[in-house]
Amino acid sequence: MILCRNRAEPRLPDIKVEAATGKRFRLTLPEGWLERRPLTRRALEDESVHWHAVGIKFLFA
Repeated sequence: MILCRNRAEPRLPDIKVEAATGKRFRLTLPEGWLERRPLTRRALEDESVHWHAVGIKFLFA
């Protein structure tokens, strides 16, 4: 899972996932969470590119 990058039991934040019409998904994380996890941010950026390649918008904040 992209949000859990280590081998320990995950302590994931409260997240919100929204599926909108028109092949669009939005992942919302607590403020500041991604700023403290630059590798996870980069993995989500890469994931967004892959989704876009198949015609789906994947947004996260």
